[in-house]
Amino acid sequence: MRIYDIMGGHHGKLPPSDLRELCNRTSFDEKELRIWHDKFKKEYPSGSINKQDFIRLYRGFYTSGDAKKFSEHVFRVFDANNDGQIDFKEFVCALSVTTRGSTKEKLQWAFSIYDINGDGSISARELITIIKSIKAMADALDDQNVSDDKILQIFKSFDVNNDGVLTAEEFMEGARKNPFLMKMLEDYVST
Repeated sequence: MRIYDIMGGHHGKLPPSDLRELCNRTSFDEKELRIWHDKFKKEYPSGSINKQDFIRLYRGFYTSGDAKKFSEHVFRVFDANNDGQIDFKEFVCALSVTTRGSTKEKLQWAFSIYDINGDGSISARELITIIKSIKAMADALDDQNVSDDKILQIFKSFDVNNDGVLTAEEFMEGARKNPFLMKMLEDYVST
């Protein structure tokens, strides 16, 4: 089940200026945006999703594992203005990337999840943290692929300049060449 599968109903209107802006910023057309807005307003009448609601939403998808840690990282990326809430614009922009974005756009979005401290690079610790949070959530990943040693091997293979951090370019290029990581991104990072 995905985020957009559980929202339903009709409530509220999307202002024309917001509609135009979102048509330009997303892969959704006007009709789709109106439908999404109606669903969002019905599910979240306050006009935003707080972190607890978002975690609860994610936990609904992954009932056999613990989605709390990973959903906190995803929330951080959805919450583009870092105000502790996901409003409709933030929600639909992230949804557009994760459901209809190009591979490059999805990898850039995933990079933001892995870049926990927001410094523009991914450390080995950040890579381990995110992969292990996905493991805890999905419990479908093979343990041999998520050992610290295996993750460090992946990290070192991506770190082409051997500076101990991954740039967005190194991460995206490495992920494209790594079937395990690409599968994990497709299965657990896209909403």
